[in-house]
Amino acid sequence: MTNFGGVLPALVTAFNRNGEIDAKAMERLVKFNLEKGVTGFYVGGSTAESFMLSPEERKYALEIVMDAVEGKADIIANIGFFSTQQGIDLAKHAEKLGVSAISSVPPFYFKFNMEEYYAYYSDILEEVQLPMLIYNVPAMSGVNFTEQDFDRFFQHERIMGVKYTSYDLFLMQKLIQNHPTKTVFIGHDEIY
Repeated sequence: MTNFGGVLPALVTAFNRNGEIDAKAMERLVKFNLEKGVTGFYVGGSTAESFMLSPEERKYALEIVMDAVEGKADIIANIGFFSTQQGIDLAKHAEKLGVSAISSVPPFYFKFNMEEYYAYYSDILEEVQLPMLIYNVPAMSGVNFTEQDFDRFFQHERIMGVKYTSYDLFLMQKLIQNHPTKTVFIGHDEIY
């Protein structure tokens, strides 16, 4: 499993005046960041407005980034979706492109129980061989994972860690201390 480190910015999705994804602008943005020394990119997250994009647009944006990176940086693709099957479809596409890892926000809007969230992540990981980063963003998803929830998630050998976008710094510190082999990315820029 890749040992992630350094700075992996959450990449925006560039659009042209017609509201279409602007491939050239995205390529320039990737190249600019690579020249500044980033070690990778988080593609298709909240910063990318992914939940306002169609699955085809999300795939296209990831393809643009993968081509622009030319294997010089790690790519973590957010494949989170409301339905497991669509998440699996995005995960398979990301795996085919050769991303370093996938990530997923828990399905939201409907109130699922923790067993259903665990099944969601497990079902996706049964379909691909990539490591998974849980995307913890309770302010947007409405899902508040507890320390015990993370303890259970982290028992899965391919759940590599968490993109931690929460202001509960006490829980974040406990995760870092209790799971030293897991990766904890700070999701809020202002906390960095």
